[in-house]
Amino acid sequence: MILDLMTWLFYGLLFFQGKEITPLKENEKPWLSKACGQCMKGWFSIAIILHHLSQRTRGGYIFRHFLFAGVFCVSCFLFYSGYGLMKSCLSKPDYEKHYLRRRVLPVLVPFVIYSIILWFAYCCEGTVFSFADLMDGLSHGEPMAIFSWYVYFILVFYAVFCFLMKVCHKDARRMIRGALIFNVIWIVFCFMRGFGIWWYNTAHIIIFGMYYGAYEDPCDAWIRTNRRWIIPVCSLIVLVCSWLPYLIPWFFQLPVYIISTISFTVLMVAFLMKRVPDNAVLSFLGSISFELYLVHELFILLLRGKHLYIADDTLWIIAVMVCSITAAYLFRWISEPLKARLRRNKV
Repeated sequence: MILDLMTWLFYGLLFFQGKEITPLKENEKPWLSKACGQCMKGWFSIAIILHHLSQRTRGGYIFRHFLFAGVFCVSCFLFYSGYGLMKSCLSKPDYEKHYLRRRVLPVLVPFVIYSIILWFAYCCEGTVFSFADLMDGLSHGEPMAIFSWYVYFILVFYAVFCFLMKVCHKDARRMIRGALIFNVIWIVFCFMRGFGIWWYNTAHIIIFGMYYGAYEDPCDAWIRTNRRWIIPVCSLIVLVCSWLPYLIPWFFQLPVYIISTISFTVLMVAFLMKRVPDNAVLSFLGSISFELYLVHELFILLLRGKHLYIADDTLWIIAVMVCSITAAYLFRWISEPLKARLRRNKV
């Protein structure tokens, strides 16, 4: 009961103090603004944590729906990543010159720091990973930080995007074709190595974001013109496809994920064209969304670990959320000066 009430309050946060967009104007695009993207990433960062927590609990009827939300939460982040990469690439003449320190290092540095902290946490819990253990686990798609597949994928794709910028000379069509080729190679690689499907079932969305960034005006015009049927049709597709992969053979699952995640992303943009989130809570959560994604695994481990075990699901979820948000804020506060210095220095 309490978990379901928390879920309703969480959904309400998305619409609290939202801005109504009437009428839809071609020259105004608040749904693609940095402020809107930060709010959306803030909401979905919490949704991802709730998704991981729902996999480890049994309470709450409405709360249980987060079990099916993982791919859609990740799709939001990948869409905004691809969109931002392509928009920056096409609009900033010297973007590739500063690409490493502005894009890669702000992801890599906090991840390395967090991995060291997590290693010590596992040691305290009685599990010691050697370097060989870490490399062997990663080679089989089972890194020490079990939710870090997203970070590894982002870092690999950032490297691929840098390569495409230089080889394709910022030609959007050629870059998108190159990204599609990489996506096929990535899927085959992950499948051959026995990686879980979560390593690649949303990878295409970052390319969809690139496409949207390159052809923003026609994409917006199409969604704006067809909103009346896009919203009900895409909603139905998302609802059906959220549980369909659990019922069909594995070789049909990837096409279902591709269809459902693209439909969800289009649906998200269609809704944002009418009303965008605009409140301080989501903006704050968005500012620490990457840190939230990193650190919540630490508290899932520690708060049901060897030295401290919170048996009650509701208390455990609340404790994980409070500790994760607090630690993410402190982590960002400590690491931000380092990242700012790396951005300024020549790399």
